[in-house]
Order: sequence, then C-alpha cells, then structure tokens
Amino acid sequence: MLLSAMLLVLSVFHGLFVFSMLRDPARLRTYVETSPKAFLWRKMLGVERAVELTRRVFLPLGAVVAGVLFLLAASALVSHLLGHREAAGALLGAPTSEP
Repeated sequence: MLLSAMLLVLSVFHGLFVFSMLRDPARLRTYVETSPKAFLWRKMLGVERAVELTRRVFLPLGAVVAGVLFLLAASALVSHLLGHREAAGALLGAPTSEP
C-alpha cells in the first residue's frame, strides 16, 4: 500500500513537471541547457534541436508514462483498500460476495 501511495504521488509530481515544461518554453530551454541528463542531446544536436526534440518527443512520452503510472498506482491502491474491507468484513462475520 505504501508503494502504491508513493507511486501515485510521484506520478502526480512528474506529470506537473512535464506539463510545466510544455507550458513554459523558457523553463524548458533552461532545463535543457543546464540538465546533466540532456548533455548528450545538446552535444549531438545543439541546444535548439535538443529543445525541439524534448518538446515534441520526450515531454509527451513523459506525460504518457506519468499517466500510466498514475492509473496503475491508483488501481493498486483501490484494490488494496477494497481487499482489506472484504477481509475485515469476513472477520466480523459479514457475508462475502464469494459463494
């Protein structure tokens, strides 16, 4: 449950980071110019093409990854919470949905 909650929070932060970069071109350019992760792309393509590649490819891909992580973490968290509710009901003698 803790892992699902952590993934849920991290996916929200990652999504906010990605969308803030898509919304603000100056911030994206600063990130590409100063990020150690973008060093190779800057060296191979130059700053302008690296910014364009990041805006057109990497940020949308990051948004998809954040969305998938959010859905998986939310699904795992909900199923974990519902599973505990059924187990608690069985301990208290409540009827279960299984025959």
